[in-house]
Amino acid sequence: MKLRLWPICCSITLDGNCTKLKGLKMTRRQDIQTVSERELIEDFSVSFWLKRQIIESKSRDPLDALRDATLLVQVLEQRCIELKTITVQ
Repeated sequence: MKLRLWPICCSITLDGNCTKLKGLKMTRRQDIQTVSERELIEDFSVSFWLKRQIIESKSRDPLDALRDATLLVQVLEQRCIELKTITVQ
């Protein structure tokens, strides 16, 4: 199964830019890659935490897992906004 994902980066800056995935230059959310679960699990630049979540989520209801992942993204985005506000002041 192929997934359309926002590129996973080695590091993401507060303005939304990021570095590399498998040597590809990614800059914005519009730069979407089609990646299989297997490719993510085998990619050395992907964190062990994310690899574990991909594997463990196979035993969950996909809609529940997606809802949880969406909430996690919102929490992390808010943290980035708060961090950006603190560093700008």
